[in-house]
Parts: sequence; structure tokens; C-alpha cells
Amino acid sequence: MSELGVRKDGTSIYRRPNETRYATLAQLDLEETVMKHARSEVAQLVTETQAQAAVQGSTLSPEQRDAVARLLTADKLMTVLLAPAGAGKTRTMAEFARACDSLVGGRVIGITTAENAARVLAEEARKQGVPLETYNSAAFLGKVEGSRELRYPVEIGAGDVLILDESSMLSTADLALILGAARRADARVIATGDLRQLGAVEAGGMFRAVARELGAVELHEVLRFGAQWERAASLRLRQAHHEVFASYDAHGRIRHGDQEAAYTRAAGDYLADFVAGKDTLLLAGTNAEAAENPVLQTRLVNVRMSNDWNKRHYGLSVRLTAAQSAEHHGRVPRHLQGRRWTGLPQDWPARL
Repeated sequence: MSELGVRKDGTSIYRRPNETRYATLAQLDLEETVMKHARSEVAQLVTETQAQAAVQGSTLSPEQRDAVARLLTADKLMTVLLAPAGAGKTRTMAEFARACDSLVGGRVIGITTAENAARVLAEEARKQGVPLETYNSAAFLGKVEGSRELRYPVEIGAGDVLILDESSMLSTADLALILGAARRADARVIATGDLRQLGAVEAGGMFRAVARELGAVELHEVLRFGAQWERAASLRLRQAHHEVFASYDAHGRIRHGDQEAAYTRAAGDYLADFVAGKDTLLLAGTNAEAAENPVLQTRLVNVRMSNDWNKRHYGLSVRLTAAQSAEHHGRVPRHLQGRRWTGLPQDWPARL
């Protein structure tokens, strides 16, 4: 060292924790494959004039109409659409699917990372009258449990468009496979999502890399919220500006209370929703809370319904939600193990 704390090359001997990053050669090759596929050139689906004519008269905002036109005229295999929550990404892609079906005739296929997300996407498409097939990524690729075999059961062809929903959550390996399938079939891919939302559970990060390398179509205006303050606040919250919590508090969006009061209210609201026939979840912050909190358990343990009530309400059999969460992690209190909760007694409000 040339002097205390400094290496001969002039850098400090001190390093921030986790500053050094490592990767295998196989992973780097996979990432290069993704970039190679993504930047490959394809013919535009329609001309600029056709694209502009297709969005005229729609109920989309000017920003959304411009996004649809740019997606229709993209000349790369993979195009990225970035949008914060509430910017109308779903409506924008619905209008794209309509235009694509009308002008090109190719199929539009939605791909998600989870089966539940695929169902939600299918339902949104149905409500808006959009011709959209949906699959989770494992089903689309035809993965076989316990094997590396891929069956590719979904046939795709020239002019088809694959829409990757919440693409930041897609693993690099799956993205490479999907892009490879699209390239072989002369199809194209639109990856949608938000760089500030959750990343992939497995090795990922290519959504951000492709957006940085090739650029992206972006939606900026938040339209979901009626109140102007909430539109601005949601964007600040997305950017992790902690001071925005004061805005939510000032508008009564944050409810205070001690832990016992919070658990009591959570249990009561959960049971009220359940009795009303709603699909509802009661979530605990940690496994310990789900498995061991006496306040929550004592209120939910009283939930017992007769078989008659159960039959009248669609034959549902519901396990104690807190115990179900804990059971998944192998942490269920002994007195709750194996118990099923299928209803409420007549006097259940008095027991809360």
C-alpha cells in the first residue's frame, strides 16, 4: 500500500458490504442470449399511418394512444412498456390487442409468472371484450415437474404477439426461452411492467437491462385515482419518498392503534367479510404472528359453523387463515393442527 488505507492503484482498502458481485459464465451467456433476441429486427406490424388511424376515436388518453401506436410500429423483437400503477397499462394493452386483431389478425397471448395472475388477466380481457389468450409462463413453456423437459404446448406463428405481464418478475432463464420461441416463430414480444416493483425470485434483472439498452415506451400519467393529491402521492410512494406518508395520514388513509386493537379489528373485519360471502384474506406480517398471536387466535378459534350453514354457502370449507399461513411454514400451534373451520355460530358477533 502506498499509504494507510489506500492500495497502490489508488483505491481504498475498505469496501461496502456486498459491493462485489459474482456471476457464472453460464448466467452471463444466458443474459447475452436475451439481449441478442431482444434487439433482433422484425417487420413492423402496421405502418405509422395505420397505427394512428387505429387509435383515433378511442377513449384512451393522448399518452396511451401514442403508446399503442408505437407498440404497433415497433421494429425489434422485444418492446418494453413501462408504467407506474394506475397509469392505465391494462387499458392500453387492451386497445393494442383490439387494433392488432383488426389490422393484423394475429393472436395476442398474455403470459404471467403466476397462475392467479393469468386468471386475473383473462378476466380483465373478458370484461373489455378483448381477444386475449392467457397462460402462466410454466404452462406456456410446457414445463414438466422434476424435469428440464419443455413441451411448448402453445403453438405460435408469424404475426402473433406475446405480452409479458409484470416482466420484472420473470426469470432470465424463462425470458430467454420465451424470446427464443418467439424468434423461431417470427412472433414478437411486448414486456410490460414497472422497474420499481418486485423482481424475479430466480436470477433476473433483464427487464431493466433491455429497457436501458433498447429504450422503452412509457406511461407517466396516473389516472386510477380521482383525487389529484393521491395521484401525486402514489408516484412519490413509488419512488420511496418517505415524507409522502404525511399526505396519506392527513387524508385519513392511515389508521392508528395499538397491536391488540389492530388484531381485534382485523379479525372482526375478516369474519364480517367471510359471512358476507366475500373472498378475503387475513395476512400476518410474520410467521410468528400467524402461529402464536393469542389475540388473533382466540377470536378466530370461535369460528365454527354447522354443516347446514356450510351447505347453504357453496360447500365452502375454510381453514383458519392464520393457521393456514403458519402451516405452510410448518409452524402451527398444536391445538390448531388439522382443524377445519367451516362456519360461524349464531352469536358470533358477541364473541369478537
